[in-house]
Amino acid sequence: MENKGFWLRNGLLFFIILCSISFYEIRFIPQVALKALEFFGAGLIVALLILNLIYDKSPRIKKNFTVEISLILASVLLSMFGAYLYHDQPFAVTLVVQRYMYFFLLYFLLHQFKPAPNDVLKMIIYIGMIHAAIYLGSYLLYPNTLVHSKAAEARGTVRIFFPGLIYVFLSLFLSVYLFFSTKRKIYLAIAFVGILITILLGTRQVLVTIVFLLLMYILFSKKVKSKIAVFTVIALSLIPLYFIFQDIFLSLIEVSKEQSQKSGEDVRLRAIKFFVFDFFPNKISYLTGNGEASSNSIYGVKINQIKQHLGYYQSDIGIVGDFSKFGLLFVIGQLVAMYRILVRKLDEKLMFIKLMVWSTVITLVTGGSLAQDAAALCLMFYLIDAHDYLKETTPPDRSFPAVGKQMSRN
Repeated sequence: MENKGFWLRNGLLFFIILCSISFYEIRFIPQVALKALEFFGAGLIVALLILNLIYDKSPRIKKNFTVEISLILASVLLSMFGAYLYHDQPFAVTLVVQRYMYFFLLYFLLHQFKPAPNDVLKMIIYIGMIHAAIYLGSYLLYPNTLVHSKAAEARGTVRIFFPGLIYVFLSLFLSVYLFFSTKRKIYLAIAFVGILITILLGTRQVLVTIVFLLLMYILFSKKVKSKIAVFTVIALSLIPLYFIFQDIFLSLIEVSKEQSQKSGEDVRLRAIKFFVFDFFPNKISYLTGNGEASSNSIYGVKINQIKQHLGYYQSDIGIVGDFSKFGLLFVIGQLVAMYRILVRKLDEKLMFIKLMVWSTVITLVTGGSLAQDAAALCLMFYLIDAHDYLKETTPPDRSFPAVGKQMSRN
């Protein structure tokens, strides 16, 4: 019976995570169904939270990020008022269109389900590798793709961006640690796939950030015994990689040259200034935010005009774009959470989380929306909480990735 409960809990969590990334926007599922599944996944979290609150009386793990998550959820509520008061977007419309934000509630459900950490790590790797497989399949089939998202041939590659990319990066960072810890070649293969996707994306800031953080990890890791040998192998591996993806690297260099020669401000910098100084209707709106715009409202039409005529995208300016939607509380919650992780002393087995946070900090105002990765952030927060719990309740010789039992105490 307990085994059935284990599979049911993990299966529900896996399903909810897939809902949070709209099932990768896979083409075989109609877009209207994907939107419904996303909303259903958020509703499922609420229903399970209520049921577990009533029937599950088992001890809880200490929540270290309750304040931060609460601030973010409060910002979601306030932004609905912002969308209504400042942009005449009905509450019901905003409620639906910002459904991806409700996945921050997953943090509390994880604490009720209490999945074993290694099960969460497996989910991260599975979801990341499924994303990679869909990307590679779409790359090979281009101009046909496996996802609804648009694909474009540019910078010597086929650029395809669809939900779930953060799990590829998490899998990459995690597999590097697991390879040096276990010496199993499967983790080296996973890391290679992660690097491959990072290159094929054709994004300079992402490629440079990921490679830099990996090199820093190897340099300071206690798991890497012969650093000179490892760096030598990496250097030798870069030579064939350069020639294999020569068109991509040359295109990225050419783009950098062209942009450095252009006069005037970068479009992202102009977008940041616009959404910080010109977009907010009044001072109070900096607290409430403006809400997520729906294409079925006047507000959505306004946002679309800003994209078409000015070329400013909220999704291209990281936390600033989220700030324009959800206001100050969201920014405070995110920044405080990231700060607490970065200054916190973590075991090396959790270093992949710190690497992911560092990559977010480096691309804080030039990357994608943090809010879109709500479920992934909750998984990282939970792993830190679970590790603290296991550190206090298990013998020191029990390694974290090997812990496979449920943490509930009957």
